[in-house]
Amino acid sequence: MRHGFLILLMFIVVVAGCGITPPKVPTVSDESTTQQSRLANRGVVLKFIEDKPPQNEIFLNDNFRIKVKLENYNEKPISGEVYLSDIFDGANLQAIPGKRSKTFDVPGVDKELRGTPGEQEIDFGEFVYTNPDLHNQRTSFTAEVQYYFDEQFSTSMCIKSEEAIVSSSQCTNKRSFSSNDLGSQYAPVTVTSIRQDMNSINNVAKIKLFLTFQDFGGSFGGINNQDNSIDISNAVELAGKGIFNCNPKQLSFNKNIKKREAICRLDVALPDNNYFQNPLIIRLSYFYKNTLHTNQIPITDLDKKFEVGLS
Repeated sequence: MRHGFLILLMFIVVVAGCGITPPKVPTVSDESTTQQSRLANRGVVLKFIEDKPPQNEIFLNDNFRIKVKLENYNEKPISGEVYLSDIFDGANLQAIPGKRSKTFDVPGVDKELRGTPGEQEIDFGEFVYTNPDLHNQRTSFTAEVQYYFDEQFSTSMCIKSEEAIVSSSQCTNKRSFSSNDLGSQYAPVTVTSIRQDMNSINNVAKIKLFLTFQDFGGSFGGINNQDNSIDISNAVELAGKGIFNCNPKQLSFNKNIKKREAICRLDVALPDNNYFQNPLIIRLSYFYKNTLHTNQIPITDLDKKFEVGLS
């Protein structure tokens, strides 16, 4: 009889405790993880500082702070704006009425510490939820970074006719180039490959370049203009010889189309020795943005929570 009473008492304690069990700690959402992996080491990477905002639970009428960190993987400093908002509409529900914005000027990669990005933390300050109707609701926060990206990439290109008498050490016969060759592997939208084709007629080299462009922003980043496009009409140059005529001249991207191709043509007079080697230069400039979301965070009124637990 005594043994049965003890089992019953333990059962009552466990059931009573269930009413005040804290919510399961959420993990970082797949959206946030995916966005970071896609834009890792490219452009300006946006992150929430740990526990700012709290990821486990936000208490009604308790202030909480939100901070973000910006990482710049380019050599040059980048300036722009970062915006913050929450999920609710209506001033009586929001902790962040409308959108908050801050300017930033994040330094470039530290050249002495190879691969170490420039960093800047942005403190948006303290916020609070006060509406009692938000008890047991969930919120999330969105940060969006917007900036202007302007970069120049180059690689050496040799142009020669079939009749040219020149060693490969003097004029490499390389016909394809990657982003590593160009030094463009840190740009959010860039050229990922180039294939060169050429023939010569009457001492004129007819050069064709087949370029592949890629936007690495996934669903959470993209060109920040009306049609999400970049203008490449004057972007590709053979130094000292002229600007390539590219088709199409505008490349549009969206969340489903992240790769685009273009053909660029240039006719160049060959010198008497039928070869020359000059830098191929690519200049890209565009406004870019990427967005980061927190996971869904429970909002709790502590008084109501413990009233339920004690009832």
